[in-house]
Amino acid sequence: MFKIIQDPINGPTKIESNFLSIIDSPEFQRLRGIKQLGLCYLVFPGANHTRFEHSLGTMKLAEEYGEALKADRINDLKAAALLHDIGHGPFSHSFEGLFGSARNLSHEEIGIRLILGKKPFDHSSIPGRLEESGFDPKGIAALISNEHESIEGSIISGQLDADEMDYLRRDSYYTGLGTIPFDYRRIINISGTDGIRIFIEEKGIPTIESILLNRFLMYKMVYFHKTSRIAQLMLSRAVELFEKDRAELLHMDDGDFLWNLKNDKGSREWALKVLKRDLFVPSIAIDYREGIEDIIKERLLENGFASDDFFIDVIPPKSFAGKKRIKTGVMVKTTSGMREAEEFSPLLSALSESFALRKVTIFTHRKNREKISELLGR
Repeated sequence: MFKIIQDPINGPTKIESNFLSIIDSPEFQRLRGIKQLGLCYLVFPGANHTRFEHSLGTMKLAEEYGEALKADRINDLKAAALLHDIGHGPFSHSFEGLFGSARNLSHEEIGIRLILGKKPFDHSSIPGRLEESGFDPKGIAALISNEHESIEGSIISGQLDADEMDYLRRDSYYTGLGTIPFDYRRIINISGTDGIRIFIEEKGIPTIESILLNRFLMYKMVYFHKTSRIAQLMLSRAVELFEKDRAELLHMDDGDFLWNLKNDKGSREWALKVLKRDLFVPSIAIDYREGIEDIIKERLLENGFASDDFFIDVIPPKSFAGKKRIKTGVMVKTTSGMREAEEFSPLLSALSESFALRKVTIFTHRKNREKISELLGR
């Protein structure tokens, strides 16, 4: 038994019976209500796609990639790809670290706990459904975390992975941007493996440039867009002021999350500002240097501004650093051995350097825009 799901990005997707029970679980169905791009829909009205269809798309691409590389554990690979985003809270990446007792858990770590049924997710139905479908939850969790480096783990989370090949194309489509197209099948065809790591053939460097340039543009134009960033900061303030246990919000989808915030005495004001798109505006952008956020905050407070009058945002975030995060360290097989793609490509080297250039943007009420610009621009 199987079902065919029509996907506008990857075409008809065949779902075999041993995955249907997992997809029908309450935990996976919740992903239908989690927007893939968080609050970006405030800028790009079409960006209402969810983690649900992205997870299905990642499973399909992981299967194609695994078969091309002759991976041994195709079914485990597909299950891990399907569940790689199961731990996302409301609005995806936007509010990690703000959920009370779960504040130190990333969405990956939360996903692992859901898959294993560990606290605070003891009642998760995922472990039982995996076992009923012939999967070992510990094995699936290990693939997602790539705990023991393997081809399958690298296909899910690596320098060139199925996750990224799906979300870049999906996000570009639903935001309407198009950006730089890349051929994911070409990437799969030029990939090889040494049994653990994935590398590309030297002739494939232009193809790698295309996906990484696409990624760079999506970060610049979408993921770090100033309007979605300030909306995220303002809604984060609402979460901080939420008077009940914030950890409860973690289990919700976007709709329940917003309903709770706007009906809570502490968070209501900030939540309604975001929902009505009554957002702060950028006042001034300054080159980043270590400690500048504290200097700016102190200066604004000394000059009569309250802490609720402004937000300070660093873009790219300081956590967004290193080749593993920027993903310009793709390995290339040459006649003289393995080398990083950056060594062959001035474009990739320039992209890496560009991500290291940070700006600090101060957002404020429109009425304070000029005053803060003058104060900090001296």
